[in-house]
Amino acid sequence: MDPDLTTSPPTPGYSLTDTRELKDKLARSPRQAYVERPGVLASVLCYWLANKEESNAIKYRRSSIGGMEHPVARRALLGDGVSSRSARINTRLAWPGVGDWVVDVVCPSVPIGWREDRAGRAVRSGGWVRCLWGKKLAKDRGDGCGRGRAGCWAALGTEMARWRLLAGSIRRCSCNSGLFGLKIMNKINQELLCLSSCFVFLIDNLDTSAANREDQRAFHRMMTSLRIELDPRLDHTLQSPWEIAAQWVVPREVYPEETPELGAVMHAMATKKIIKADVGYKGTQLKALLVLEGGQKVVFKPKRYPRDYVIEGEPYAGYDRHNAEVAAFHLDRILGFRRAPLVIGRFVNLRTEIKPVATEQLLSTFMTLGNNTCFYGKCYYCRETEPACAEGDSMEGSLTLWLPDAWPLQKHRHPWGRTYREGKLARWEYDESYCDAVKKTSPYDSGPRLLDIIDTAIFDYLIGNADRHHYESFQDDEGASMLILLDNAKSFGNPSLDERSILAPLYQCCIIRVSTWNRLNYLKNGVLKSALKTAMVHDPIAPVLSAPHMDALDQRLLNILATIKQCTDQFGPDIVLVEDRMTLSHL
Repeated sequence: MDPDLTTSPPTPGYSLTDTRELKDKLARSPRQAYVERPGVLASVLCYWLANKEESNAIKYRRSSIGGMEHPVARRALLGDGVSSRSARINTRLAWPGVGDWVVDVVCPSVPIGWREDRAGRAVRSGGWVRCLWGKKLAKDRGDGCGRGRAGCWAALGTEMARWRLLAGSIRRCSCNSGLFGLKIMNKINQELLCLSSCFVFLIDNLDTSAANREDQRAFHRMMTSLRIELDPRLDHTLQSPWEIAAQWVVPREVYPEETPELGAVMHAMATKKIIKADVGYKGTQLKALLVLEGGQKVVFKPKRYPRDYVIEGEPYAGYDRHNAEVAAFHLDRILGFRRAPLVIGRFVNLRTEIKPVATEQLLSTFMTLGNNTCFYGKCYYCRETEPACAEGDSMEGSLTLWLPDAWPLQKHRHPWGRTYREGKLARWEYDESYCDAVKKTSPYDSGPRLLDIIDTAIFDYLIGNADRHHYESFQDDEGASMLILLDNAKSFGNPSLDERSILAPLYQCCIIRVSTWNRLNYLKNGVLKSALKTAMVHDPIAPVLSAPHMDALDQRLLNILATIKQCTDQFGPDIVLVEDRMTLSHL
């Protein structure tokens, strides 16, 4: 029995009254339409059939939506021999202040095209998704189809109700418009590439989330594996922890999502004997290059500040913070990026562990100040007058796992890098259309690199890192490699400073991965701070961050979400939210 509802469907979050504009919009980006309400968001994804000439679009849709929708809708979309009658979803949505609206979806298998009606409006010439919003829309349609199960009208609410993109029950009406009716029944047996489907997904307390189930599952997997037990045991007894870690690396991640050996690898980093110590590789900040038993290289960054020390001045001021490297690695895990090398805190004895195995170049920089052993190393800003000192002989620091030699790195200038010159601005600092120029240059004109830049901007804003003037990817990647999150130590300097300019790639380009957006929404309401605290609880130098820095993370997350909302309000979610495997040629 159909519900007798007298209230209109919820007002859409945005609208397009021009049918031609809506047609062009959907043809350009056949993705998502949103209806927002406080505490609730329904994301309606309507995928339609395509002709054989549109095989590339079909491939994109198949690859980009796998594992995302309701299982029935997904099977319908991807085939698997599921009939059109199987592609039925019944979902009850509770709209605050409106009542229960029933959405009844049917996805028949008919090729779809476009044509204009007598009034010059864009209409569909075949195929349909039937959405029941109660009797009111069915009664008010006025297209000769009667009061049957009718009229989702693109599920966008009253503003778009006049555009007959979606409508009608073929069994109960014969529409004057010719869009639907018994003629369609003769087409059902036509060859098709893909079934159209309509997916309605509801999440409470995510005001702006079009979360899909795969992202939910990934988030829950991450949350259950947050706490890393530093356990020396390995399932692979014939392999060293270094061999296991080297095998994890692939072009798009440094370590996999599920890593049962992670605790063993990090335990080895924290405990294996140091067999060689040398000055750090190139750079501006003090570090040492160590080799652990088994031949694994690690980068040691010494402690320079107490936990509660606040760095004043420019957002990139001060020495490197070793604890920032530790926290950044775990935040990379929590965000689901997996693009930062493994990092762990460690106490080393400079007198017994470092000096006996140090090269002459490193050894020459050691000194004693009072009762403390110190060294100043070799780097651009390293000075004998500014050494790093242990407490006695014991020095706290961080160890970053060196990436395998089989994956050589390539350095790139960051398109949103700073000039570091007083009175001289970079172009992005005064040109609000700068992103348009970036999109025309390689490797940002196609592939995932621009989306990686925006992910990195979000990551850097959360940790307060305004010093990413260059970045690394793997060599010979042709733009397909991830942006590797190296050198995160200029972070967590001032918890009271939220440097908005770090987000310039986000608010100038106004695009973001759907998966990143979903993850950010899952982490609000204090979840981010709690997750990071849990992730770092077993680190040898815990507590890694002070309470003000932990609190700052949650506030910065809200600022990021507010920035994304400004973009969606201006351009619409279907432009701003980009599928992970979507190319950028349409932007």
